[in-house]
Amino acid sequence: MTPDEFQKELDELKMTYLTMDEVKKELKKPYSAIGVEIDIDTEVDYSKIVEVDMTLKLQTCRKDILYLVFDRYNAETKTLTMILGQPIDPKYLNFLKDVSEKIGTTFPDLCWYYSEGTTSTNQIEVETKFREKNSHAGDISWVLPTRFIDNIIETINLINQSPKFFNGLLRDAIIYGPYF
Repeated sequence: MTPDEFQKELDELKMTYLTMDEVKKELKKPYSAIGVEIDIDTEVDYSKIVEVDMTLKLQTCRKDILYLVFDRYNAETKTLTMILGQPIDPKYLNFLKDVSEKIGTTFPDLCWYYSEGTTSTNQIEVETKFREKNSHAGDISWVLPTRFIDNIIETINLINQSPKFFNGLLRDAIIYGPYF
């Protein structure tokens, strides 16, 4: 994809490209944010994108601002890990800081109302392999604020439908969190 094609895709998705320094200037100090990591197993090598200091900023239908960072690509496991974060008022963040474990939920289990969370029996419904280290399968919606969950779902659905970004790959994503 050429830089012009990339910019056109960002414009269509109503996303802005920023560096991490620009993000830090936008955020109020002390920084208070809630986030998740998103893993997808993909044959596409995203290592070049990860090397670039690139953060994508978008505004949700609620007018909330979210930041998407391409954090790392493991060429051995062919796993892209992204961070999706949202600024949060510190008074609300204090309610959540006691969550010590990281919970992994597949994207379909996060989105669908009939879902009861991710378990060892249903995590095979996605192509992405579950992290065995420092997390367990469960229902992340028990520990994340509904507002943030709604924004995660909206954002992933938005970028997932993009033919040049992910073209449906994120339906196989696993979301881990919370991170503060």
